[in-house]
Amino acid sequence: MKRATLVSTTSGYNLGLHKMGTWLDEHGWTVTYSCEAIDAPADLYAFSVIFSWDLPNLFRQVAWVKQLGDVAIGGPACTYNASLIESITGVKPHIGPDWRFEEQPGEYRLLRTTRGCPGGIAGPCYACPVPRMDGTRVRLLSYSLPITTNCGIVDDNI
Repeated sequence: MKRATLVSTTSGYNLGLHKMGTWLDEHGWTVTYSCEAIDAPADLYAFSVIFSWDLPNLFRQVAWVKQLGDVAIGGPACTYNASLIESITGVKPHIGPDWRFEEQPGEYRLLRTTRGCPGGIAGPCYACPVPRMDGTRVRLLSYSLPITTNCGIVDDNI
């Protein structure tokens, strides 16, 4: 059985990694979540980088594990830092949502309701990464609301 270590470079809950983990589990992988990649030996190390200030942590961890297994990198910070990430790690990061995982059913602590934002009257907001990551067309996600408690909502348009 293949082993995957899913690493969030930001502390706290990471919706994208948990959706990926559910998808990998359904495809026969043993999944471990970690804040430090070196803590769990794996065939695949998948990193999610939410904020650009976490890039040094990403670079340090990828340097540790890239000889041990395959490396995948994604998350919002990749949108504006893809070239830098690839030049330092040697791994081309995924930009934008990975549709294999985006609508993965499961029990999650966050719920994303839409992707994309058309911006204001004059177009996309100056510093907002959403149109670049998710496009300017609002896409209502088709999966149903989870039956759970204490679930936060994530939405580009609220």
